[in-house]
Amino acid sequence: MVNALASDAPARRYAAAQILGLRPQPETFWREAKRMAEIATESAPPPTAPEAETRLERKTGWIRGLFGRPRKAETGSATQRLLTVLRFAGGGHRPPRDGQASAAELWRLTFGAYAGLIRQAPIAKGPDDYQRVRRDCIARLAILAQQADIGRDAVLPVLRQALSDPHHLVRQAALNALIELHPNQPLEPLALALALDAADIGRLAFDRLLAAATAGDARALELARGGVDAASAEVRRHALEQLPRLYPAGSLEPWLLALNSRFDDLRLTVVDRLLDARDSRVASALTRALESEHDELRLRAAVGLAQRGEALALEGVGNRLARRTASGESRFGSAGHAGPRPTESADGGKRRSCVNRPAGRRSR
Repeated sequence: MVNALASDAPARRYAAAQILGLRPQPETFWREAKRMAEIATESAPPPTAPEAETRLERKTGWIRGLFGRPRKAETGSATQRLLTVLRFAGGGHRPPRDGQASAAELWRLTFGAYAGLIRQAPIAKGPDDYQRVRRDCIARLAILAQQADIGRDAVLPVLRQALSDPHHLVRQAALNALIELHPNQPLEPLALALALDAADIGRLAFDRLLAAATAGDARALELARGGVDAASAEVRRHALEQLPRLYPAGSLEPWLLALNSRFDDLRLTVVDRLLDARDSRVASALTRALESEHDELRLRAAVGLAQRGEALALEGVGNRLARRTASGESRFGSAGHAGPRPTESADGGKRRSCVNRPAGRRSR
């Protein structure tokens, strides 16, 4: 029936759809389905007119029966059952029930359900109809962390994974839940958010760190200074714009932090600001910039060092010229294979052909 519904023949697809309509009549359905399977694709479809077969009543409650626990037949005589009741009634213990789950098992089952719903985030970007479900599960997991059978250590990995959720509201809910679960170390979730690629929670975390650093928190000041090494380029630019608020006007400290960043895009942004500065720390940062893989950053660092009379500037410029010369020779060599070869002169040396000689120049 599946193959018939996916057939290229419209008549065969129509016949299969008509046969599916005969499901309330089992005998007719299976007979017509058998005929459909026996005939060839090119043959005419079988007649599917309704017959006068009595329709079966629809059965209800069968899904509940699949998940319900089977009832066990009571064994033993009435006297044995009475003795069992008297024994547990006099001892103060509840009689055991077969298949009854404990409270700890139910808590763990609930935790697994919420954690599974949070991890079922869509991979592709698009409409997300279940982001409210994941946000609600995050809030419930924050409550389950207080249960002794679950604990905070089991909830934290799930919330950390939710920081990378595709939906921004889910990421913010996960960050707020992590802050709630770190009452003694509220800055740890903010430092974790800076190490992620999500720009929204990274900016939010940096703003909170900046507010705490302004209030005099030394740990928050250290983490805010580390915003120049954030994983997101947008967060790094935002940190560079806001860091001057932590220092007096005209201070070189924010630009030195950016110049010592491990990301070349931020270092290239501030290197021109520090070329005229007469601070020994600037020369050290420019020296480290010479080791970068970015050609433009190395050149600007070499220019800054040359203005200070540093000998390392010659090395930086020399390396750049050597790379350009090597790349130019490789391009000339690849182009030379296609052109005519140089001809031998009378004295045994090689001279260039007249065809390859640039126009407008006289030969010497």
